[in-house]
Amino acid sequence: MVQMIYDGSFEGLLTAVFEVFEYKYDDVDITSNQFVTAHLFAEKHFVITNSEKAERVVKGIEKYADRKSVKMLLLVFLSENEAREKLILYAVKYLVQEKRNIFQNFADNYLFAEKHFVITNSEKAERVVKGIEKYADRKSVKMLLLVFLSENEAREKLILYAVKYLVQEKRNIFQNFADNYMMQISKIIKSVKREKHRMEAFVRFQQLQDSSFYAHIEPDFDVLPLIVPHFKSRYASQKWMIYDLRRAYGVHYDLEQIDFFVPDYQMKKNLHNPSHLLHEKEHNFELLWKNYFNSTNIQERKNTKLHLQHLPKRYWKYLTEKK
Repeated sequence: MVQMIYDGSFEGLLTAVFEVFEYKYDDVDITSNQFVTAHLFAEKHFVITNSEKAERVVKGIEKYADRKSVKMLLLVFLSENEAREKLILYAVKYLVQEKRNIFQNFADNYLFAEKHFVITNSEKAERVVKGIEKYADRKSVKMLLLVFLSENEAREKLILYAVKYLVQEKRNIFQNFADNYMMQISKIIKSVKREKHRMEAFVRFQQLQDSSFYAHIEPDFDVLPLIVPHFKSRYASQKWMIYDLRRAYGVHYDLEQIDFFVPDYQMKKNLHNPSHLLHEKEHNFELLWKNYFNSTNIQERKNTKLHLQHLPKRYWKYLTEKK
């Protein structure tokens, strides 16, 4: 899949639509740079807004439909609906395929689906949790949380399917691996748990000038909320901060409480490159650890294949001894 990231403007979105056809992309996800979420295996395509490309899309719409249809797509864009990019791309591709005005085809449910905007309600959410616990257990709720934190593009559908299946069967269905969707859920949970375990093992802190400790991570899944209890227990007597570079949020522990935060622009720059904020002794500690690591390493027993199995290369960036 290709994740196309544009600047959040209508002209930028039309440029992205043009480039879908230009590069013959099939499986794409067009996302504004304000709301980027990571896709594990997605190729990134950064769209540079181009007025000529956008105008060619407009002319193409007018060719098969009319100017009014362009305005209709603009209204969809201005709705700020979370599916607006998908809907606009779908409409343009459908228009090009049919080569006729399809904007009055009310039989197409996807193009003219009724919108329902959900207002978060803790009481309703708690009733769903209690319903899951009634037919299954508390562990099942956590399993669905792991699916949510996986950021899998089908997570909403899978969670809805699991809850509807549970209510229908009125029994714990989370071990029913004969069901294709429940098997998918099981695989996702296993992957998220593995990533959580590895983050707990491979995170390395650096001491800052104020004597607190800082680490940044870039996990495949949104596991930061899951690893907080581990570090709070292990480093209860130290102030520390962990920041997720990919998702641009972090967690801070001040010896009393845990706080999640989203940094401002300047803080984000510092968190991405904290070298000027490090304690004066930090460099010496890193050298000391590298020397210890090298001195205990036995070259004759080197087994690269086994080493990579236990410590994949993508985690090396967190380790002082691998820098």
